[in-house]
Amino acid sequence: MDDAWKKLRQAKRAISADDKALAAAHTMSVLAGTEVHDYQEPESKLRARSVISEWISNIKRGFGGRVIRRTVNSKRFDGAIINDSLPPAKMVIAPVELTEEEAVIIDEVMQSITGG
Repeated sequence: MDDAWKKLRQAKRAISADDKALAAAHTMSVLAGTEVHDYQEPESKLRARSVISEWISNIKRGFGGRVIRRTVNSKRFDGAIINDSLPPAKMVIAPVELTEEEAVIIDEVMQSITGG
């Protein structure tokens, strides 16, 4: 596990400020609904993504078909019950009015996420 963290820290350190800015600009343009066809993700970001994917694959292999479930009695690594550390649930209802353009963008994003 320490080796995985070490690889991830090394990969993230290799991401330059320019690479981060480029990725952030791309994300903002996608969120704004602008199509960007010629975007090439920087090599440093691809390496970090690769390290994360490898780590996730190893974790999945380790659980091989098992179901992980938490109950109200499940405990954290230090022995405390998980529910003791959760903040109280709070529901906030806020009306939101979207412009037609915003609604179209959200519909397009939801369709791309759900594959519909």
